[in-house]
Amino acid sequence: MRNRKLEITFSDITFEMLFDGEVRITDSFLPFVHNRGEVTYQCMFQCVEQLPELKGQIVEQNIEYQIIQDESGEYRQFIDHFNGDRPYSVTSYDWENRRLYVFYLPDVRQRFSDTRLAFFHLGWEKILLREGRMLLHASCIDTPYGGLLFSGPSGMGKSTQADLWCRYAKAVQINGDRPVLRKECDGWSAWGSPYAGSSGYHIDQSCRIRAVFALEQSRENRAERLGSSEAFGALYREMIVNSWDAAYVSDLSALLSEFVKEVPVYRLWCTADEHAVDYVRKMLEEGEEDAGF
Repeated sequence: MRNRKLEITFSDITFEMLFDGEVRITDSFLPFVHNRGEVTYQCMFQCVEQLPELKGQIVEQNIEYQIIQDESGEYRQFIDHFNGDRPYSVTSYDWENRRLYVFYLPDVRQRFSDTRLAFFHLGWEKILLREGRMLLHASCIDTPYGGLLFSGPSGMGKSTQADLWCRYAKAVQINGDRPVLRKECDGWSAWGSPYAGSSGYHIDQSCRIRAVFALEQSRENRAERLGSSEAFGALYREMIVNSWDAAYVSDLSALLSEFVKEVPVYRLWCTADEHAVDYVRKMLEEGEEDAGF
């Protein structure tokens, strides 16, 4: 079977993905199949008869994988719960040479047959943080007022608010679930990514962030600006945190602390209709002091 090479770029990071077989490019990845510069990370997917033997300490276990650490580094060992909880794949990291290796067993090749499934095995939140970027569970829209992020747990109405803005305020939805946050020389930007939940919005664009709204459902519209500490807590809960990795937690905390000091974060109690758009639009047009916040 011949190799298949793809270059995936988002938030100015290029992943060169090398497969040992044919792979299908899923719809959410199509906008990002290109190279805007030098390859940032090389990711190699290889089918093997036997996975690498790991003898380190298990420091994290969840429904999808376990983290094993030894003196040489960290490994992600993915578990097949439909086949006796046996490991089916191992991801290893060579950070010095910017290479990632994903080994998998022949009978699970289907799990690596498309870009969405394969990319999941890389642990992309760790890669992004090493490049000074954060993933936020939010919908992201570009508006005449700047980029707006609606964040909160699943079912809180992130997609609803984004859709309302697109319908009533000429907004463009860039990502519906996992935008990438990055500090630029003149502020913070939000970038589209290939993962957008069920929203279907995964656009290869970016926007300068004007504000973030931590959503609460309500029968009336009101908002309050959060202090740095409360804003940190509201957004930290909506990020992928590698809690077993002290360096990761420290780097994420430092980057997020910088973000909440520089970008306004609001608690927004809102309705699921046009009035919510009008309320926030008034705030952005008049300034929070004049809008009664």
